[in-house]
Amino acid sequence: MFRVLRRSRITGCSSRRPKSERSCETEQPRSLLPLSLALFIGQFGYVVFIAFAPLKDDLATVYQHGLGMNSYDFEYFYGMLYTVYGAPNFFMPLLSGAIIDRIGASKVLMFCSGLNVLGAFLTCVGSLLLRPFIVLSGRLVLGFGNESVYVAAVALVGEFLPIKDITYMTGVIASGSFTANALGSLLAVPAFHAGGTIGLCTLIGVAALMQLCGNIECLRQRSLMTCTARTFRKAPSHEMSPVWEPCHIAAAAEEAGLVRTATPRAIAIFVIVIFCSVANTVCVWNFSMILCPVIEGTWPPLASEPKVAAEERAGAWEFFFMMVAAVGAPVVGGIVSALGCPGLFILYSQCLQCLGHAIFAFASFVPAVVLSHGPLLPLFLISHSNSFCAPLLYTCAVLTLPKRHAGKAFGCMVLIQNVVMGLWPLLVAHLEVSSGSYQSSKVAFASVGFAGLTCCMLMLAMDSPAFGGLNMLLKPTQYCEKLWYLYKRK
Repeated sequence: MFRVLRRSRITGCSSRRPKSERSCETEQPRSLLPLSLALFIGQFGYVVFIAFAPLKDDLATVYQHGLGMNSYDFEYFYGMLYTVYGAPNFFMPLLSGAIIDRIGASKVLMFCSGLNVLGAFLTCVGSLLLRPFIVLSGRLVLGFGNESVYVAAVALVGEFLPIKDITYMTGVIASGSFTANALGSLLAVPAFHAGGTIGLCTLIGVAALMQLCGNIECLRQRSLMTCTARTFRKAPSHEMSPVWEPCHIAAAAEEAGLVRTATPRAIAIFVIVIFCSVANTVCVWNFSMILCPVIEGTWPPLASEPKVAAEERAGAWEFFFMMVAAVGAPVVGGIVSALGCPGLFILYSQCLQCLGHAIFAFASFVPAVVLSHGPLLPLFLISHSNSFCAPLLYTCAVLTLPKRHAGKAFGCMVLIQNVVMGLWPLLVAHLEVSSGSYQSSKVAFASVGFAGLTCCMLMLAMDSPAFGGLNMLLKPTQYCEKLWYLYKRK
């Protein structure tokens, strides 16, 4: 009897409550590591998305020999692989965001994970049978599911984690998508050359099943963690009754005294955030689609080097391109969670992005100057910039809009990103066919990078107190202020 009363005082549990409720509440807080791994693996649908990118020349040979497709037809077919992927995202992320606000993120996450598996299956069947229509159908289904999985995962962690963990977990989700893109680029070439189309389809199928299993485990971890976080209050009858109080990201922001109403200034800042995210999408994700041929064209292989070795080297550079962001995103998320000032970090990332694409554009016009220098520096600058943009742009949306619009805001951002991501490859294909090289495309990427930098500076100006803003994007945390106070005392 003494032990029961002692437990009640420590945990606030009444001994009259059922045993399942008491055991649920007396559990220690669970580690975030299993949830982090589940969220990380749950983004492996991007392996299916990127697997065709480093195999453009090999796929051209397969379709030209197998179907008699000429080079111009294949160029537009290759662009359509990404256009049909982006087509559902003209409306799907915003729709899924609205559904998430209505029924919760877990159901949307599982439904869209199933769509990813179906899309991967159709893509494999079409590739094995050399049926472009089936391949494009699979990419279409994958487009319905994959980006909505990202929106649902971001919204899911906001439903039950405290705000101090949100930015870090958003970085983990972004890291999973970057790593998936890197692994797809690195493994696609050896898988194709080892087993042909069967090897490529095996890679796609395994990745699709891994993301499904990861998201299932994510929901299981959520169930365990919400059980641990269950709280109790007094009922009107003065008996203790369990009440689950989710710590939604926007609700936690409101508790901290942040945005409660969608003012015209807040909406304007959110629109500018969307423009910044569009610029980042073009400069990173669309650029990754043509990264391998750009590297092979700007830094061509030696005359004695076999073509397969050049392709594998280009795939390794793309792996490096994605892994820099994959490693950096959770680190940046943790740093910003501790220090604050997300807008300042985004400005830094936009400057890096502009410089990286300016180097690529310069290399296309003056190849003799850069042939002796590999693509390490520009690739690192662009990829490192994405370590900041990916986890922080969603944070900016949360800091400027009230909680009732959180899911729709995430969906709107992803929707516009994917509209641009779906249309931009057609522009790149047109420029490549018109000029015979990617020179004009590199200039277009650099121009978008400078436009993103301009939008970022405008966003910070509108949020600045000097112009009547709330200073939400440049506001440091209390921990950062304490560090600054200790530094000044020295």
